[in-house]
Amino acid sequence: VQADGAEITLGGNGIISSWGNAGLAGINNGTFINSPGHTIQGSGYINAPMTNKGRIQALDGKLTINGRMDNTEGLLDVQGVEGDLTLSSKIIGGLIDPGDQGLVQLLYATLENTTIEKGQVWCGAGTFRGDQVLNGTDFLITRSTLTIEPDDSGSDPVITNKGTIQLLPYGAGGSTLFINGCRATLSGAGQMAMGRYSELKTLDTGSLVNDIGHFIHGYGQFHIPVENNGLIQVQNGTLRIFAPLTGFGRLFISPTGLVDLRAGIETKDFFLAHTAGISMPLGPVPMEIRGNLSFAYTDEARWYYLGLN
Repeated sequence: VQADGAEITLGGNGIISSWGNAGLAGINNGTFINSPGHTIQGSGYINAPMTNKGRIQALDGKLTINGRMDNTEGLLDVQGVEGDLTLSSKIIGGLIDPGDQGLVQLLYATLENTTIEKGQVWCGAGTFRGDQVLNGTDFLITRSTLTIEPDDSGSDPVITNKGTIQLLPYGAGGSTLFINGCRATLSGAGQMAMGRYSELKTLDTGSLVNDIGHFIHGYGQFHIPVENNGLIQVQNGTLRIFAPLTGFGRLFISPTGLVDLRAGIETKDFFLAHTAGISMPLGPVPMEIRGNLSFAYTDEARWYYLGLN
């Protein structure tokens, strides 16, 4: 179906099904409106700008959205094991539901003020603009990037994470979370897992808040200021801190973890497990502990200062 220089409205309670290489396209500034109660489903593509007030469903294959979409009053969802909703454009608002067995992929997509339900999302390069809600989502960033930035209001974005954000390595490469031009907050009872080559960085000025109840764990590198009011647990490797770590949360260095301090830290509670390690390779840095210090340290060989034990 092609919109040629016009705005085409799909109304009623019916369904448009597309399969294979079929889909919706626009030429000469043609656009579509998917009205309330109307459904577009199947596989194929949507290559035109669209206002979605109904339902768009990936079913039995890959459905790719390449056109800018205002989804404020709409639903994007996935059905079935083979359902794959691939987003390669700007999606504004509304609900995105990967389903129990389906998959949502972000390929150079921008999500602005959206809600993602429980299910799997794979990020091959994506941007969060404004506030986002992850309702139990398993959000995988594999050897790629996720950028968090403010929307047009300029307000600092809040990512309400009730699931898991994973910064995963792949081969010799890692994944990066960029915070650009804002003070972004990770809130909710979810977690962010970091692994080999994982990084927190900025292309501009940016910082991150790990809010009360939110959990960051693993290892990698912090290149931006982090305010930790929740829990950060270093485990299975080395966390290198290149920018100030502040806040009233807890910092836990597990038996398998090592923290490499290149900048000062301020924390409420600090726990150092008996085989954990601390490194200060550039010399002494300030450490301010405002609450409880639990020091179960027994392995002196794991304390490094200026390259000397």
